[in-house]
Amino acid sequence: IIGNALNGIYAVSCKFSTIVSNIFQVFNMTWQESASIHINEDDKDEFFSGVLNNTINFFTFLCCIVMAVMPIIYYFFVGKDYINSYVYIPILLLGNLFIAIANVFGGVYIAKKKTKQVSKTTILAAIINLLVNIILIKKFALWAAAISTLVAYAILTIYRYIDTKKYINFKLNIKLLISLVMIYIICCILYYFNSIITSIINILFVILMAILINKDNIDIILNSRKFKN
Repeated sequence: IIGNALNGIYAVSCKFSTIVSNIFQVFNMTWQESASIHINEDDKDEFFSGVLNNTINFFTFLCCIVMAVMPIIYYFFVGKDYINSYVYIPILLLGNLFIAIANVFGGVYIAKKKTKQVSKTTILAAIINLLVNIILIKKFALWAAAISTLVAYAILTIYRYIDTKKYINFKLNIKLLISLVMIYIICCILYYFNSIITSIINILFVILMAILINKDNIDIILNSRKFKN
């Protein structure tokens, strides 16, 4: 609808944002196996809630670090004709973050042998993506494509969260969630300044926040290593 040139720009944006979903695929096979093992255990709610909160935590910071380094590395990888793809990366990263979270819930379907639900919800997300895209594309061009992707993945995640509550009582860490939302917003603001200085500030900010939020986990890892030694 909007031409091959803009399709090319959008394709470049997607190359960077799919880093998150590609990394999740490494984890996903192990997750599906673990979900199947723990689905009938007494502490399943705590186990699945822990995996969910840790997934949101890890992949939010992954998105943030990708954004933080982007102003430094972007122009080494992208030709002048595709420079405009820069602006769409944060919203596409957020979409891929939702995909990672949705796949955590997808593990519940697989563990409960409800694989048809995986297909149904994925098809639903695809239809929403297409409809939103068609409605907005002429007015908002590539922003419509990015927004439709985000909206579809967000609805997929919310639907699976509500639907899988039949099997698992997921307990979201609301305090963590609010903190991560604020961190992501700040990273986006610094990202759009598009300069080396703000990128360095962003990197330092993300590292500091990651250490502060994951202090307890870091202490556990360090203490376990001391114990082994």
